[in-house]
Order: sequence, then structure tokens, then C-alpha cells
Amino acid sequence: MPWLDRIVRLAAPRAAFTVTLFGCSMRPALREGDRLIVEPLQCRPHVGDVVVFPYAGRMLAHRVIACAARALITAGDASSGQRERIALEDVVGVVRAARRGGRALPRPSSRMRALLLRARLAIGYRLRMGRAS
Repeated sequence: MPWLDRIVRLAAPRAAFTVTLFGCSMRPALREGDRLIVEPLQCRPHVGDVVVFPYAGRMLAHRVIACAARALITAGDASSGQRERIALEDVVGVVRAARRGGRALPRPSSRMRALLLRARLAIGYRLRMGRAS
């Protein structure tokens, strides 16, 4: 939703901002209630980064699993198959840090987590396709 994106960008056009995570799509790395410190997009995100973007009328925080020329492919760490293709200009920011219950969490970005997620999604897809035939 363009209006949701504009609200977020107007609220913090150049400075890092904090949001609270809702949902369980980023488990186990991030949990509902975690506070995410998001930096506005200044350069192209990398595989493994967690990015924030508008999707289907809400804001999502998902991990980048692949980069295309002008887009990113993202998925939640707990995803069972759903991926999102996001235009670079739609990315609101990159999660640079997270806090849970007042303590800092390990760095949310992880290339290894992205590669494992990508492999898990590919295996799940192949298994589903094998059952369909």
C-alpha cells in the first residue's frame, strides 16, 4: 500500500527508527515483541539482510534470500514456501539491530541463515512438486 509506505517514510525520512515485530514469520531469529532498529535504505541490501517493506496492506520484516537486477526476493525464516519479490524502491529500511526484553540480540543479518532458508524452500518446493505428479 503506497500510503502505508509514505507514513513510515514521513515518520523517519533520514534517521533510524524502532518498530515492534508482530507475528512469527521470522522465528527463531526474531520473535513477536522484539524491537527492531531499522535504518532507512542507503545502499542495496545484501543476501541475509532483514528488510522492512509494505506488502498486502501491512509492513513486513523478512530476510533477503536472493537479489535480482531491480528487486529482492525475501522470505520469513519460518516460511514454508511463501516468497515475496520486492522492488528496491519499495524497501523502507534494513534491520540493523534488535532487542528482546531490554537486551540486545545477535546481529539479525545472516548470510548463512539466508542460504539455509533458500535451500529449505527449494527442497520443500521439490517435495511438493513430486507429490503433485
